[in-house]
Amino acid sequence: MNHNNDAFSAPEVFAEVEQNIQIVHIKGKLNYGTTQTVKDSMAKLFTTADGYIIDLSNVENIDSTGFGVLINFAKRIAEIERKMAIVVTNDFIYDLFKISKFDLVFPLVKSKADGIKILKEGFERPLPLKEY
Repeated sequence: MNHNNDAFSAPEVFAEVEQNIQIVHIKGKLNYGTTQTVKDSMAKLFTTADGYIIDLSNVENIDSTGFGVLINFAKRIAEIERKMAIVVTNDFIYDLFKISKFDLVFPLVKSKADGIKILKEGFERPLPLKEY
């Protein structure tokens, strides 16, 4: 069995801080074969900030385990009373977020700049994270 197939190729994860907002960029696939790597990378890169943006503009695929990584990260930052926005530019992935009702919990934005703006201005979502 070949484990070097495309489904298990490790995604790139890197972070930057802009206007005291941490932006975590994920590039590649966020699925069953890659989520532990992403989770570990996000934990290592984590820094205290005013808010968080998960930039998925370079994510090719996401499944339920990928959604789980995002929920776990959101719960971690909720403990320090911070919020996050998610950059989604792929129409198919955006539809998956809508179907899973993620858009009721987190703002889905088209760019890092939109994410920073919404985090700085503040927002309330129809569905609190603890009820998701």
